[in-house]
Amino acid sequence: SAPLRPAQPQDYTGFLVLRDGAVVSDTLDPDTLHYVDQYIPNGVEYCYVVQAIYPDVNSNSNEACATPENHPPAPPQNLEGTVNDHDITLTWSPNTDYDLDSYNVYRNDTLITNVTDTTYSEHLPISGIYRYNVTAVDAEGAESAYSNTAILPVGNLPPSAARAVSGLDGAVDLYWMEPGIVGGNGLSETFESGIFPPEGWTQVITDANATWQLYDTTNNAGMVHTGMYSGGVWWDFDHQDEWLITPDLTIGANDQLTFWSYAYQGSQYGDHYYVKVSTDGGQTWDEVFDLSALPVYDNPVANNFNTWITPYTVDLSAYAGQSVEIAFHAIDVNDPNDPNYPGLWYIWMIDDIEVGPPGGAPRFVAHTGLKGMEIANAARASADAAWAFQRQQSMASRERAIHWTVPMRVHTVRPEIRSQLLGYSIYRSETSPVTLDAGHLIADLDTLTFSYHDFPLLNGQTYYYIITADYTDEISATQELSATPQNHPPAAPTGLTGVGDEQMNVTLDWEDNTDYDFGYYRVYRNDEYVADVNTSSYSETLDSSGVYTYY
Repeated sequence: SAPLRPAQPQDYTGFLVLRDGAVVSDTLDPDTLHYVDQYIPNGVEYCYVVQAIYPDVNSNSNEACATPENHPPAPPQNLEGTVNDHDITLTWSPNTDYDLDSYNVYRNDTLITNVTDTTYSEHLPISGIYRYNVTAVDAEGAESAYSNTAILPVGNLPPSAARAVSGLDGAVDLYWMEPGIVGGNGLSETFESGIFPPEGWTQVITDANATWQLYDTTNNAGMVHTGMYSGGVWWDFDHQDEWLITPDLTIGANDQLTFWSYAYQGSQYGDHYYVKVSTDGGQTWDEVFDLSALPVYDNPVANNFNTWITPYTVDLSAYAGQSVEIAFHAIDVNDPNDPNYPGLWYIWMIDDIEVGPPGGAPRFVAHTGLKGMEIANAARASADAAWAFQRQQSMASRERAIHWTVPMRVHTVRPEIRSQLLGYSIYRSETSPVTLDAGHLIADLDTLTFSYHDFPLLNGQTYYYIITADYTDEISATQELSATPQNHPPAAPTGLTGVGDEQMNVTLDWEDNTDYDFGYYRVYRNDEYVADVNTSSYSETLDSSGVYTYY
């Protein structure tokens, strides 16, 4: 018999999509190879067949089944707020989710209402700073994450971001910002308490032999920036993952972190010297600063260390209105297969740490460290061999894994200073609580003054303060602040000159010391005590001729 002749393939003209046996699509052109079946109930299994359309008969594909699931809607975007006296209005961009039902409005993390529009207004009879967020809710009740945060100051507010600085010699510095600025509670740490870690600070220790600790000027004046103490971590030959963490603090709208360091920039050994910020109690951390990411510092006389010469500043405005912890984190390359593991390669000293708005009154602290002075063995690669061998005897401990998150965006309303604000008053007491009466009032200040230097005070005594914003019809007070002045060594005498004659008479002269609590001068000859004097000169007649050294 003659062989059968195969039929010529026909060209298909399009596709149809069938769901559970019923056509759900329009006719799709031959080049369309996908289809989205939208707006169907979630949680139900649907089975699909794609039908190729031919001139004489259609041809079905295999069956494919799927079950759609509900997803929370996207968070609302661009939340903003306006304030008119005690009335606030919120607005945000419309959510475009197909199954959007409504919006939840939260004030200070408490649900206050549900609305279907993209605006909300309310009257707030009590003055204060209020934090708002909005979420989107879909038809099945699934709720989105928070929108960005809107922070709204309402009514006659107290001074913002008030803080008192401890550790000054015979003085307390007070700082604040105008009412309505979303300010933080600030931080000032000089390590001059001699306690480590400082009160409220915490540590995570991996190498107990070389972790964050207190350093002083006993062996090297270059160990500190001001005062007698600094905090620091030394390099070692065992694994190091060392954390020094501040207490919780609230960040203001314009806050920044400033600190001084004896530090090396641009390490090539895989170690890092970070500043990190956490908004969730230390579960996750954002990197905001890394010495190793900076170019090498130009200071060849001290092996290119920044020897307390230039302070470091980190912008914290992305965290405005949030409670955070700040960590100084020194970690080695953290890879046992890396030839530079284990251990850090450089020391890192920190001192005079400040968190607050830029500017303000200067700190009245004499610089008692020596800028530019080199610390021996500060770099591991150039350390004395015998000294380095001693360091190698340390012990390693545990490690800690770190993750990072992106800081949330904050929308802050900053109103103009209210016309009824008359000025600020400062009240002080040696006991808590502070009474707001004439007996405790120490200063009345105008509306453009945002700092006060309380001097002289008794060192070692804790003082308590309240700052009020004074309006025409009321006063609005900060929370109580406290600070303790501490004694500092006086500045070293300068301009010392000496003259000797043939009769073995010696006369010394130097510049007057201007310290407020100056007592007397002590004269040394050839490192031995000679005399105490009250004036900036000294004379004596020696028993024998020779070369003598005085200070």
